Amino acid sequence: MLLKNGGLNPGSQDNIPYAKLNLIGTDSIWLLSELYYEKPNIAFGLSFHESVLRIGEINLDDMCVLRGPDSSKNYIGSLFTDNELKSPSVTFDPEFIGKYPMSIYYQVAKEIGYISTDDKYNSQVWAKHLRAMGL
Repeated sequence: MLLKNGGLNPGSQDNIPYAKLNLIGTDSIWLLSELYYEKPNIAFGLSFHESVLRIGEINLDDMCVLRGPDSSKNYIGSLFTDNELKSPSVTFDPEFIGKYPMSIYYQVAKEIGYISTDDKYNSQVWAKHLRAMGL
């Protein structure tokens, strides 16, 4: 789904994120909605890393050198090989199910200061968004 969303104009639509990555031992989170078809090591998503919130391109290869505070080793190489995450510190959250467009997660994160996948916040912002659109 990430590659399908990337299509010809990656980052041009407000897609639902399909992957959540975490840096072990920190509050760093990445929500990914697209992989660029032409450059599959580049994703589009929302990140909160080192207390900085950002939406845009994410270089997945750069994530391979990230280490959490409890990681004693460092793996440098492709982040994904045969759909396996290859970093000792960056983990894939298999329980994450994106329910809202990326803009909702971004708006919530701006309001509360971190990326939340908790429906408590996201559903309220989504409801406000729908009301503003007259739906």
